[in-house]
Amino acid sequence: MGTIQSKLVGKVMPESTLFELAKYPELAMEVGNGNIAGLVVDSPVADALVEANDKLAISKYTFNKEEANFGKACVVKKGNDELTTLANKVIDKAMEEGTYTKAYEEAIALSKTLGI
Repeated sequence: MGTIQSKLVGKVMPESTLFELAKYPELAMEVGNGNIAGLVVDSPVADALVEANDKLAISKYTFNKEEANFGKACVVKKGNDELTTLANKVIDKAMEEGTYTKAYEEAIALSKTLGI
């Protein structure tokens, strides 16, 4: 509910009916039961959902950069403009180079290895 993916569906797929639940596994169950057509999640989340539910499959739909150019953030203390500017530069660079995605996928793989 209220996720980046919800915003993305509303922005890029306005003809879709947005159905929101509090947790991804609940949405995955609804897809598996045929109550909703699909859900939008990050690739590592999709991998984990499919691994846990043999009724699911991954559609490799990719949103282009213009469609999905929001959603990466760093939280800093209000008024710390210098750190905010620096964080924005780092996020922009990581998104442009693809290192954000690589680091995210490595973190997910590590968390699976550690059972987190």
